[in-house]
Amino acid sequence: MRMRAYQRFTLLDSGDFYGAGHNELLIRKALKSRNRDQILLSIKFGALRSPDGSFLGYDGRPAAVKNFAAYSLKRLGTDHIDIYRPARVDPNVPIEEAVGAIADLIRAGYVRWL
Repeated sequence: MRMRAYQRFTLLDSGDFYGAGHNELLIRKALKSRNRDQILLSIKFGALRSPDGSFLGYDGRPAAVKNFAAYSLKRLGTDHIDIYRPARVDPNVPIEEAVGAIADLIRAGYVRWL
């Protein structure tokens, strides 16, 4: 039996801001056909976009990091993200604060690795 290309993937690398989150809905569909433990899900966060798609900057505040994760988990239809990382460093937020928020998400079981 010949396996289709989409059935062979083991790593999905994306960003919550790609397609204004629509890509995560597509990933959700792909995840339904696989055992979740067979897929390494890597998600970037933090880029801000306006409704017209223009770039507005980055948000690395701890509350924003956790908010981005909550919406990604919902769109992805999963209980955890394997690798979670900022798309860029927010120059207005010390990196320790953003990483601390990810550490909180790891302790809570929503994220596995930074």
